[in-house]
Amino acid sequence: MEPRVGIRWQFTPAQSISAGAGIHSRLETLTNYLAERELGDGTVIQPNKHLEISKARHYVIGYQNNISKHFMIKGELYYQDLYDVPIEEDPTSSFSALKYACGITTMTLGNGGAGHNYGVELTLEKFFPGHIIF
Repeated sequence: MEPRVGIRWQFTPAQSISAGAGIHSRLETLTNYLAERELGDGTVIQPNKHLEISKARHYVIGYQNNISKHFMIKGELYYQDLYDVPIEEDPTSSFSALKYACGITTMTLGNGGAGHNYGVELTLEKFFPGHIIF
């Protein structure tokens, strides 16, 4: 289970503000953990089988306004602080799991990487009357 906390204040019947924070983790691609590398003497090793999972701290604040019975608008500001990200242990390399989506690697990775991202998310939602049957 990953720790999360959030609060919401409904200051009018149609408007609210919220804030939240959480610590999350993610597994990298299986090929990172199962990577094999052949040494000069022919021995095959798995240098990344003890690699830890990547972790991140998330922070968000938001505002929501139900502007009518059928429309809602929401805005959120967020920040994400990433740590324990797998990177290649070679100091001349720029490889990071943050920039790597898939494929097979033979690199020796360690959890020394970090990163961050931030942004704004705006949502306009329309509610349709009636019932939808699936």
